[in-house]
Formats: sequence, structure tokens, C-alpha cells
Amino acid sequence: MAVTNLLKTQVDQPVFEWMRFAPTATNSTSILLSSDTSARYMYYIIGQAMFRYDTYSDSWQECAAPNIAPSTCVAGKYSAHSGNRGHTISATSTTITVGGFGRLGNLCVGSKIRILYGTGAGQERTITACSDGVIHDNGLATTASANQIGDSTKKWRVNQWDGYNCRLTFSTGQSQIRKILYNDTTTLTFFDTNHQAVDNFNNSSFSAVTPFAVPVTTAGAQTNFVIESSVLTVDSSWTVTPDASSIYEIMTGGIWLITSAISTPFVRFQYYDILLDSWLTKTPCGPMHYAASLATDIAIDTIDESTGAFLHGVTASSATTKTLVQSGATYEYDRYANYQLRIISGTGIGQKRRIVANSADTFYVEKKWDITPDNTSGYAIYGDTDKIWFTGNASSALVQYSVEKDLWSSAPIVDSGIVRQISATPASGITLFYGPPHEGYAITSITYVSNGILSVAVNAAGTNYVVGDLVTCSTTGSGGQVYVTGVTAGGAVTSLQLAACGGGYSNGSSNTTGGSGSGLTITLTVGKVGSVNTPVNHDFRHGEFVTIAGCATETTFNNTFEIIGTNSLGNFSIAANAGATQSPTANNSFTTSLIVDSTKNWNTNEHVGRVVFVQAAGNSPTSNGARRITANTATTLTLSSAITSMSHGTSRYIIQEARPFGAMCINKVVERSPMGWASSGSSTTLVDTTKNWINNQYQNCRVRIVSGTGEGNDVVITSNTPTTLTVASWNVATPDTTSKYEIMDSYGIVTTGSGTTTVTDANKNFPTNYLAGKRIRYIAGTASSSASTATVEATITSNTATVITIPTLTSNSTDTFYAIYEIPARSTGIDLRWLFGVSDENKKGRWLISPRGGGSNVFDIYDIPTNTWEITPFISPYTQTLTTGSMYAYDGDDSYFFTKDATGRLYELDLNTFKVESAGIIPYAHGTAILGNRMVIVKTVDGLKYLYVMRHTGQEMWRTLKFW
Repeated sequence: MAVTNLLKTQVDQPVFEWMRFAPTATNSTSILLSSDTSARYMYYIIGQAMFRYDTYSDSWQECAAPNIAPSTCVAGKYSAHSGNRGHTISATSTTITVGGFGRLGNLCVGSKIRILYGTGAGQERTITACSDGVIHDNGLATTASANQIGDSTKKWRVNQWDGYNCRLTFSTGQSQIRKILYNDTTTLTFFDTNHQAVDNFNNSSFSAVTPFAVPVTTAGAQTNFVIESSVLTVDSSWTVTPDASSIYEIMTGGIWLITSAISTPFVRFQYYDILLDSWLTKTPCGPMHYAASLATDIAIDTIDESTGAFLHGVTASSATTKTLVQSGATYEYDRYANYQLRIISGTGIGQKRRIVANSADTFYVEKKWDITPDNTSGYAIYGDTDKIWFTGNASSALVQYSVEKDLWSSAPIVDSGIVRQISATPASGITLFYGPPHEGYAITSITYVSNGILSVAVNAAGTNYVVGDLVTCSTTGSGGQVYVTGVTAGGAVTSLQLAACGGGYSNGSSNTTGGSGSGLTITLTVGKVGSVNTPVNHDFRHGEFVTIAGCATETTFNNTFEIIGTNSLGNFSIAANAGATQSPTANNSFTTSLIVDSTKNWNTNEHVGRVVFVQAAGNSPTSNGARRITANTATTLTLSSAITSMSHGTSRYIIQEARPFGAMCINKVVERSPMGWASSGSSTTLVDTTKNWINNQYQNCRVRIVSGTGEGNDVVITSNTPTTLTVASWNVATPDTTSKYEIMDSYGIVTTGSGTTTVTDANKNFPTNYLAGKRIRYIAGTASSSASTATVEATITSNTATVITIPTLTSNSTDTFYAIYEIPARSTGIDLRWLFGVSDENKKGRWLISPRGGGSNVFDIYDIPTNTWEITPFISPYTQTLTTGSMYAYDGDDSYFFTKDATGRLYELDLNTFKVESAGIIPYAHGTAILGNRMVIVKTVDGLKYLYVMRHTGQEMWRTLKFW
């Protein structure tokens, strides 16, 4: 029922209500989380425990504890627009079959379900009903671990259960549900280090945290399990019916948690799936971007859909591989840079890209479209919902996490992938109307056979066979294997499925060996096949489609194929093209200074000057190193120097822009700034008529083209006039009016190495001592290639035009890539919030706010489109200093609340006027001031806003209605 608020300022005063005490007193590893939209629940995490507070009943309930116990500090975010992901099993026009929930299915009724990738991507429906779980098999663990359950009595087909859920029903580990990642004939796998890059939302071990336990095989405590699915009914017919290639997400919400930990890797990042009441361990931000441990205050915030689309209901007029055009539009230049462009209808539906730049009528995206949009493509602009921001730990850096890629970056992400010489990527059918459902796998080898089995049929049915029998075709050829998929009551075979093609066969009938029965003969159809081997276990199923790339000598294998057999987790079979005559080799081979990814189709040298980070597989990876890219082809990246040896099919990489988040802009006058759009260009010049640079202000600096014509240009400026930059030549293409550029004024490459107290960059023209007191950080290169030196950061003591003096640090080299930050290091009592809902349309969604803490009175503002800080913006009064004990909350509109340390005094910062007003005081004194944010705003369904505050070092909690 709607509520009318009749409270009046001055007449009615804010009242703090006492809520039910928390189950455990707050400490420095505790936080309180709530949704940015209306929500019933708040989540209280304290150490390795989590409780849910019900705002309806004013009561607490225990939930699953994080997999890894926090230590020292913790930060988190409740995300209402996350949820439970999985692989579609099947679908009809109004249903979708997913991994089962037992009788828990009704928990998701009323929630939205989205098709994220694969066939039908871009659709969203509401779940109206959920069937009870359908049990397809059950068993008793004969082998068990946190990552796998095996039952030696089973005869499963390889990856038969991909996408289903396994529920532990009896004895040790009971009540847990996990998604099946892949399976062989007797074993179900739930977590695989090598699959973190492929399927990080379905890669989860069983919990060992009380009251849960890891499955066991011990007699008397032996774990029982079931394999099940559930059918979800949706509120309207699918426009395109999903299939087994479709990845879905049930939008029931989730929690992101980053903490310090007491053991390797000392930084942990975790995700809580609210629907399944379970935690997934994600890849942490170290060692590539932060020190090995988090030792002081930290803060994160998500970019989500709380405010909806910033632009919606428009249709493109045309597009290219990296642009989308709306002719006649008059958008402000770069207003939507670093936002997310979504194709929501028509050609290319379901695709999302980060906007690198936008002109009046054209959006430039960070990487090529999988399916190029056209004039049927409807689009919308959101905040970049793929990203989570992170800051703190006594650093000036700001870093970002990619939800989809499970990787971190210190600058905008351009692309990512896996080292793959030859690759097999899942495809949404032979027509490829949609992009790939998930990352593909590397291929070790493809063996061509001219007379392998293409298809099978029952000739003589035999007797006494059982479903799951694996028989070998024994007439003339070898290696051909077939699954029995159907039998009569007497064991006569009624249906078969090819497992392996083998070789040396002839068309016609073949006898068989193996299996439970006898007398089975099979009719074979024989032809050209390829037997494909992968270096890691794959999740491909019979009948799925894959796109193979990277083949030389026999290029007919560079195509899309249907899988006709899967006899092991490291092998599958395809029907080769008619023109095939031999086994292929790899087109390129990786080295310590050359990355190969055959799934890519980059433009030549578009990545020159960008930075690539390489790491091992898994959610606790080691670093191979970070280097600047000096050249690239369609599928290779050449590095500035060698890194630690990579591994085929497991080493992961991420490409980021050269300019790090928040790098200093040395000249803040707009017409003299280092960023802009070309008005014209020639073979040796770039002209920007909006500028009024000082003559030779940027002489010797490097200029980069970051989007549009000439993307990848990275050259030295030989001179400049007020409007023209002169260079010796462009290394990619001549800039034009589509070219967005950046001058490397505060970041670059060391030109004279071996300095431990100096950083020398001949390609700079710094004002003398202007950098003193600022911060410098090594981003990439030999000086930042190991965990112990990955985050070399220090305060600058002095500088000349080309030399920066610093305290003694790790020796740099001529491949060291560095950045200078004007913003001071974050201290204690900090925060980071995305201001998505401010009423000023020009500011909506473009700012992050971050109090400095450490006794400072400053709130810094980060501008997302320009990737720059507005340091020390003026607010009034500007007197309150904030440190340990300060807590923060954003109301989703124009108000940002904070507490003064542990005094209990509350304040409100108006985000339109930047005026600070008192907002009350809690009714009871805080205990000892501690780190961690335990203040949130909860919005009711009627639009009321309640501010909840927990007591420092205590169990008390209060709320007050924000009505003034």
C-alpha cells in the first residue's frame, strides 16, 4: 500500500530507532551491505561468518560463510543485478530447463532471467513457475574431494551432465548444490583451475566451512548425491528459443567481497550467489596490481543497473566492425566514454561493448563486434556493468575488475584471452547469428583421418547391453568407439551415439567388442574426420558446434564444425571438410616475447603502445609479467621484452589502454590539455583547432591515437604550435576527424634504465619540480614482473624536464612503463561510490566519489569519461576530517551521507550544491573506532529511505527515516 509522508522539517525531528542487536559485535573485518534499489534484506559479514537482516521482521538469520576468512580489512558490495548463472540444458517457446534446485525452485519465481550469451542472447523474461527438480541419476561417492565426486558404478557419456546441478542429499556435505562443470564416464567435476578463464561463474568447489563439509567416501559417512534439472516457465514466449549454447542468469542478486587473507595469495575476492546460498572464489587483484597483501583500508563499488539505461529506444543507422552510427544525432563528444553500449534488438542483439569514445553521431567501441550491427539494431547505453572499481591499501592507484573476464586492470580494458596457437571456440550453431557462449579452448593437435567413422546405426541389436556401455568397432578399423544410449528390457540396443571416429574403417557393418552384452553389430558411414586433442579438459558435448582457428598447412580446418564424438575430456571428433588431405599445424607459435591467440582478428598494430598483463590459470594465479606491446598482427602480440614462459591453453592475458585510471593531467586548462579529437591530419601532423597549446609545450612527448582512424599510432612529437602537433611520421595511418588522441604527459617509458632513485624519460617535458609530492607507479616492465615488485609506488621528491627523483626503489629498465598520480594515497576511513542517480543529467553516472581518509577533510571526484580525478573539489563547510571509524552511504539520488570517525555524528553532502549539512547523531556512543563500512540506506517499495547504522565494536544497530 502506498505511503504518504506527512512529516515536516523543524516540526518533526529525526528519530533513531533501536533495531535487533547483531549476532556478533562489529570488528575491522565486518561490513554491512544492502542493495542500491529497494530490498528487503541487508547482509552483515564479520570474519568468516555472514548473517542476513530482514527489514520486514527486524531479525537476523545466518547464511553461508565466505570460503576464505577475511583478515585485517574487508570491503564488499551487494549487487541486485547479478545472480545465478548456468548453461541451458534445453528450452521450448515458453520454458527453459536449467540445473535443478530440488524443491527450492520457487525461490526464483518472480525473478528476471536473462540470456547472456549464445543462441537467444539479449532476451529477458520473468519466471512465473518452476518445476520440482527432476532427478536424472543418483549415486554414492566412491571418490570424492572438494572439486569432484566419482561413482565407479556409472557409465556416463562424456559431458552428458554439463549444465545440470549436483545436490548432496545424505551424509557428509549434505544440502550443498553445485553446478556440474564437466564429467567423464564416472566422475563429476565442479572446479578446475584451468576453467576459471572459461566459465568462472560455474567453477565452484564444495564448502568446508561449518555447517557444510567436503564430500567423503568413508563408510558410514559416505556422501550421497543426485543429478537434477528444473524447468522454468517464463511470462511470454521467447523471440528466439534458447538452446544448449545459451548461457543464462537468474537475477536473484549477489555479493562481491574483497579481503585480505592470512595465507597465499593474501588477497581474496569472492562472490556470493544468493539463490544457491554459496560462495565462488574469484581472481584477486594481486600480484599484478597490488602488493601481496591488503594491509589497510580498502573500498569497492559496482557499476550496475540501479538507474536503468542512460539512453534507450534508439536505432542505429549503420555500423562498422568497431563503430555504431546514428546519423543526425548530436551527442556531446565523449559524454558516454567508458559507458557500455548494448545492442538490445535486431542484428547483433545481446552484445555489449565499452565505449572508448563518441562523437556527435558515432560510438567507437573497444574491440570488434562478434556480429556487426546494422540499421535494424536497437541500442541502449548503460554504465559499464561489467566493471567493479577498487581503491585503497595506501595506494594512489585505482583499479578495475571485469565481471565477465574475471580479470583486473589498472587502465580501461581493451581485450583479453588465453594463449592459444590453434583453438576451438563454442559457437551458437553453424549460422553464427550470435557470438560465442564462452571462451574457447586451445588445441594441441588435430589428426586427419581419411576413413574415420562419421555416423553409426544399429544393425543387429544384440542382448544384455545397458545404457552407457562403450563399445569398440572391431571390423577392419581401430579406435572407433560408440555409446549405447537406448536398450529394451532385454538389453537389445535401440540407439547409439558416436564417441570416437577412429580410422581404417569401411562403409558397412562392423562387429563390436566391450560393453555388458553381446551380439551388437553397427552400420558405419565412413569419411574424412579430424580427431582433436585439447591440453585442458573441455566441456563440449556431442552435437555442439565449435569454430576452429589458427591452422596452417591444412587451412580447411579453419571453419565451424559440429562435434560428432566425445570419448574423453581431452578429445573430440569432427567431420573434416571434403577438401582436407592432411593434419594441420599451427599458424603461429608463442614465445616469451610473443603472445598468440588464434581466436582473435585484430587490426594490424592497433594495440601498439598498450600494456598486456599475463598470468597463470586459476583464481590464485602467479604473474608471468606485464609489458608494453610493440606490434601486433591479427592473432599475435609482440612484447617490449621477454616475460616468464607461458603455457599453451592456460596462460591468460589482458590488454589495457596505456593511460592508467586517474593518471595525472599535468595541464588542467581545457584548451591546453593532452586529450582531444583531431580536426584534421597529414602524414606528419595532427591538428586540433579547439586547442591553444603553448608552443612546444609537448615537444618530445609521445602522442597516441586511441580510437578511430590511426588507432595504434604511438609516436614522438617533434614540435607543436597552439593547434598542431608535428611528428616524423605515423606508424599506422594518418589521423582524421574520427581520431581521438592522448598525449603521454604523465605516463610513459623509461628511456635510460638502471635507476633506483631516478626515472628518466627523454620523451617528456615536465615543468621543473611540478611533480614533487605526487606519486609514481611502475605499471609494467622488468621492474614490475614479480609479486614482490609488482606495485612499486613512491612519492616524488623532485623533477627536471626529463628526470624524476624518487626514494630508492627496484631498479628500473628501458621497458619499465610508469604513471604519475596527483591524487594522494588513500588512507584509513575511505570510501568509493558510483554516483549513478544524481538529478543533473550532465553528471549522472559519470562520477565516483572517494573521501581520502587518514585525517583529511577532502572528497575527491573521479570522472569516468575522461579517466581523470578532480582533486580537492570545494565543499562547504569543509571542516570535518575523516579517518578510521568514518562510514558512508549513498541514497541513489543527490545525497551522500558520512559519519565523523567514531563520534556518532552524521552528515549529508548534497551532490548538486556540494553543501554539507548535519544529519543527526546516533543515540549511543560508539565503541573503539574500527575499519569497515557498516552504514547503508534501505529503500522501501514505497520510496521511503531509511539510514541504518551499526555501532563500532558493538552489536547495536539503529535506523532513522530520511524525510528532510
